[in-house]
Amino acid sequence: MPLSNEELGEHIASLERLLQGNPAGQTAALTGYVHKLEALTRSGDHEPAEKTLQLLGTAVGGRKRWQTPFRDSGILAYALRGLSTVRHEDPIAKQYLRVIGNSVADNDTNRELVVRDMQSIAGCLASPELRLTALAVLFNLCNDFGKRHQETLKKAAHADRTCKSRRGRSQTGCHNNDIPGP
Repeated sequence: MPLSNEELGEHIASLERLLQGNPAGQTAALTGYVHKLEALTRSGDHEPAEKTLQLLGTAVGGRKRWQTPFRDSGILAYALRGLSTVRHEDPIAKQYLRVIGNSVADNDTNRELVVRDMQSIAGCLASPELRLTALAVLFNLCNDFGKRHQETLKKAAHADRTCKSRRGRSQTGCHNNDIPGP
């Protein structure tokens, strides 16, 4: 059931208060937001889910101390799962990318998790609406990632070529349907 305007306002205000505070010890609270996001997307109430992801992406982009709690709470995994199944035309796709890209910037532990779903990110390169954001995510993923840098770029290039060859067969561009998610 969709949230009322009042419920949406309370939800957003509560999340904003949480994200303005100290990230330490907030994993349980963030896990609660993962459950809320899952319920919202299951119910088809995409506006609050998109707004929630937008706030999360902005918070982790502004304060890297949120990166570990995002990983530990399941927010990063949720964004990866969501990206692998969403239509590229849906506005929420960009917010999934923002959460992912900001969660991996200068964080090798998060990068290790995200590299497994590289094709979901590279598949977004085929979408004009998502291309710049996907490139920024790939930059954050690859920048200063040591020996894995070249391997990651090769995977992205391969995924992009695969995506281009599949484009005519998929209504959504290129999806990660044949690769299991986390």
